[in-house]
Amino acid sequence: MKNRVTVLIAKQEYTLVAAEELSYLQKIASHVDAKIQEVLDASKVSIVDGAVLAAVNIADEYFKEVETAENLRRQVKECLEEATKLKLELSEAKREIFKLQNRKPQNRPQGQPQGKAPAGKPQTPPQGPGPVQAQQSPGGAPDKPQEPERPTPQLQPPPAQEGQE
Repeated sequence: MKNRVTVLIAKQEYTLVAAEELSYLQKIASHVDAKIQEVLDASKVSIVDGAVLAAVNIADEYFKEVETAENLRRQVKECLEEATKLKLELSEAKREIFKLQNRKPQNRPQGQPQGKAPAGKPQTPPQGPGPVQAQQSPGGAPDKPQEPERPTPQLQPPPAQEGQE
């Protein structure tokens, strides 16, 4: 449906016909009128020249806004691509964690409990933090990773030196 509205621009009446709402058409006319009046107030030019200069100013604003919108679209696209990349990396990291958690323990001689050295070989304490293991909760989702249990070090008194007892 076409809407008709009579507006005042630069002290002249114009009838606008468009599909947009009347309030929108009045808003446009008011903007154009303000831009023409701005040019006329700033310089001594005719109404025709003022209208042309106002049209140039409006076109300048329009193209700057189009450029800004294109830059924003590009930035949003880059952010979405980065988010997709990070989601993929996260998925790969989760798969790797799952593989590491379900990996079979290293081969030990049969009958030898974990953490015990075979007879005749000294047991060396583990170094560094060691692998982090996750416990399965009853619901099936992994709980927070927990450090594996380590043997408590046994403190022994220093050997007695000769002459001291």
